[in-house]
Amino acid sequence: MSLNRRGNWLVFFMAVGSLIIFAYLFSVLYIKSSQITEYIGYEQFRILDAYSEGEKALYFTDLAAEYSAYDALAGLAARGGLSTRKCGSFKGFTLWDMSKSECYPTASSALKSFEEIYPDFLNRYFLLYSDADLPDAKYYNIFTEKNAQGNLILIGNTTESIAIYPPGELKASIDSSKGFAYPVEKNGGGGGSYLISSCFGKRDLLGSVNFHKGVDFAHPQGTAVFAVDDGIVEYVYSGCRENCNVDSNGDWEESCFCGSGYGNRVNIKHSEFETVYAHLDKVTVKEGDKVVKGQQIGTVGSTGKSTGAHLHFELRINNKQVEPLCLFNVDSSDFLLNGDNCDRNRIKESCGLITAKASYTSQSSDEKRTEGDFTYFVKPYFKVPLAYDFSVYDRLREKANSIYNNCKNANYDERENCLIENANALSDSSISIKYPCVENQWSWSDAEVLKMFKDIEDSCLNANDGCYCDVDLRKLVLHGIQDGTYALEVIPDSNNVGGTIRARNCLIESCTNSTSLVWLSENYNQDFYDLGFPEANRYEYTLTIYISGDRVSSAELKFINSSGEEELWDASRIIIFKKRGVGGETFSMIVNKNAFESSENHFRDVGSCGFAEKNFTFCASDLMNRIPAYDDKSKKLEYSNPVIKFALKI
Repeated sequence: MSLNRRGNWLVFFMAVGSLIIFAYLFSVLYIKSSQITEYIGYEQFRILDAYSEGEKALYFTDLAAEYSAYDALAGLAARGGLSTRKCGSFKGFTLWDMSKSECYPTASSALKSFEEIYPDFLNRYFLLYSDADLPDAKYYNIFTEKNAQGNLILIGNTTESIAIYPPGELKASIDSSKGFAYPVEKNGGGGGSYLISSCFGKRDLLGSVNFHKGVDFAHPQGTAVFAVDDGIVEYVYSGCRENCNVDSNGDWEESCFCGSGYGNRVNIKHSEFETVYAHLDKVTVKEGDKVVKGQQIGTVGSTGKSTGAHLHFELRINNKQVEPLCLFNVDSSDFLLNGDNCDRNRIKESCGLITAKASYTSQSSDEKRTEGDFTYFVKPYFKVPLAYDFSVYDRLREKANSIYNNCKNANYDERENCLIENANALSDSSISIKYPCVENQWSWSDAEVLKMFKDIEDSCLNANDGCYCDVDLRKLVLHGIQDGTYALEVIPDSNNVGGTIRARNCLIESCTNSTSLVWLSENYNQDFYDLGFPEANRYEYTLTIYISGDRVSSAELKFINSSGEEELWDASRIIIFKKRGVGGETFSMIVNKNAFESSENHFRDVGSCGFAEKNFTFCASDLMNRIPAYDDKSKKLEYSNPVIKFALKI
């Protein structure tokens, strides 16, 4: 009986012990399971956050591509449909030369020009939307193609990936204490310096703000370029054969787009990071080569998008550009930091933030974990429907050619009326042409009157054996000149060659100029005609011009003649007679209108000199296309017709 009781107690204690052990094991497994689940949850959140950042980057890429397309179309119109051509400009308007096919736009050339200027606008939106994480526009291959419906599609893709890390602090394992080689030879040899002309960060380049993802060493062309550390050459481009140039309009020329804007370049993969050496003149290594610290890999040049000889040097960690000067001691006197965006304190602060490992802090405990195995890479691309009909440039070219042909033989005082009439007549429901297209800017009317007179003088071509230019001031169309009376004073120089003309009531610099019209004549009778030269004298005189309603109502020329008497000529028509002297010099004189019309004189017998070509500006509103632009006041996109600006030499 007692044995049975003992056995029962033993079974009881064993059962209780088992329950306690089971409860303990269950508790341990539950806690462990919760920890594992928590850890997996955090990993999922990290991946989700990185994926979300990647998708946001792609969304911003599409948005930037769309908005920059609008800006580039407006910019193309403002450039007259031409971008990097050497066609000249007038008052900021691109000159269309009807004798040169490359100097007026067509649908195809305007589209090509659009593709060239588009990256400059793209960078602005990358900066606005992406805190500089998106690849620079120069890394993109940008082109257009037509879809099945025949609509234009703007496409951009890049081999450059965005490295997106999970949230948290990022640290780098770059050991700068071992010492890296400088990427370029010193200016002036061993005792020279390293001149940094542009640092890492935001900057203004040719009026366009972008994010500079490297540093520029402004060293002469041909200066040796070195690998900063041991590594393997990962990529080489050496196909650029000429340096980049910027044209008179401030546009990049064709050569600047070589090598996706980088020009000749070398990418080297090191143990912990990657370096890029761009805009090279010559490359002396090839892909796959093993290089050692300080080995020459090329020479400084100005290929790709470059405004002068320099080395563009980049430092990349996990495919992300970071401050390149972190490899060196920026406090060293070897460095001359001349760039507007250069600041030693900012550089050192940036270097303290460079990372290679990702970390995060658990929300349920104070435990800090470091996990560096996960990085999400995104290759940005965009595909934007381009709802714009570039054939407007074909139609406008035909209209501009008609204006040119219809008005090129018009007399000087008839040109402007001809241009106005033709611009109005050729305007239709697709294109509205405005002449003149002048910017609203304040100016002295006195200076404009003087400019009008000087333009008549300068436009009258030189004579070989005598000729005249006849301009009726009353036919001229005046722009921006107020009604009033304007007096121009002419004073001959003592050297018997020319003189000075100035607007009497104006003291600014542009109200004074030189003139050759110091001779006045009213006699070219038979005796003087037989001698081959008219009678003329040098005088100090005043030309008074009366303006009313954007027109010259009348004009008079007043002087004291050789007899000491005051003479007053009707100068509503300015008649300039030109004749070469014995020594080959040209005499320019103003002829009395009555003498010019008199049968007793021979001024008209020698024929017209003709007038030089002159530049005229036009604005053509493209009524078939509407493009949006963000309006700061209304805080929304406002649609408008692009205005194509151009100038014609007629």
